[in-house]
Amino acid sequence: MAYLNRYVYAVTKSFSGKQREEIEKELRANIMAMIEQHTGPEPFEEKVKQVLLELGNPDDIADGYRGTKRYLIGPNYFDTYLLVLKIVMASVFGGISIAVFVENLFIGENQIGQVMKNYVSLLFSGVLQAFAWTTIAFFIIERKNVFSLGEHKIKEWDLSKLPKAPHKKAIISLGDAIATIVVTTVVYTIFITIIFSSPELIGVFIPSSNGVVIVPIFQIDVLQGYKFLILTVFMMSILKALLKLYYRKWTVSHAVIHSVLTAFITIFTLIILLDPNVWNVNFVMEIDSWVNWSIDFQSVWERMKQLIISVIVIIGIVQIFVALYKSFRYRST
Repeated sequence: MAYLNRYVYAVTKSFSGKQREEIEKELRANIMAMIEQHTGPEPFEEKVKQVLLELGNPDDIADGYRGTKRYLIGPNYFDTYLLVLKIVMASVFGGISIAVFVENLFIGENQIGQVMKNYVSLLFSGVLQAFAWTTIAFFIIERKNVFSLGEHKIKEWDLSKLPKAPHKKAIISLGDAIATIVVTTVVYTIFITIIFSSPELIGVFIPSSNGVVIVPIFQIDVLQGYKFLILTVFMMSILKALLKLYYRKWTVSHAVIHSVLTAFITIFTLIILLDPNVWNVNFVMEIDSWVNWSIDFQSVWERMKQLIISVIVIIGIVQIFVALYKSFRYRST
């Protein structure tokens, strides 16, 4: 049954959810019916091979189930492209909306008009960039695969070209991939929107008799100097999330790319946070002026910064270890 399972996987791997289950069920039933028509004395596995060779290239079978072909983004990825595009654009919309809503809580009524103008501008720019970068990413993936598969299409297809069905524990569920994209996009969109428009909101909120006082955690001008690096971290994080949806399983190549991206994200984040000038030098003094502490807040704050940096390093190491472990431990054999 190994070849049968590999063939079914090759046909259904680009589909998702209920559609994938229905196609798999129908395809298995059709293959079994064709096998039963082979009444010769050959072993069952030989009959399976004969039937699969009769069916031909699984990519062609998959195209048949799709019914139509698209051109800018090919049929192998068009459905996934539409799904990712909707998710990313909705996440960008949600992230910007949340960031602007938070900003509205701390401005005067006379500034609301300007904030709404900025909101529309940010939405237009964010959604447009989400569309552009998602389309470019899938266009590159599509052309890369078309180029790499071009030589194979010249040759006659055979069973040796079937991809190996992955171990269950190596499979990345559609829900996991989508959740990663949504969380990553929303969190980074909120953070970047605030950095670009109201970086002082990244701070500690202290209630007082005159309202809420915000003590910025970062030195605003220094933090904004890292905009390009922050955007790079954002794009790499989105790419990591998209790769989960693209591969849908942990392979060695996926794990290596994932690990390299994670390493760069961790390093770039540390470059920012290890810069002593990026932190608000008056943070402790301003907090002490508003709060009566019975502790040495300066020491506590230094330990908190060390803890933040340590957690970021640990998360990066764990992500790399888990990805490499799953790819080698559960790789197809």
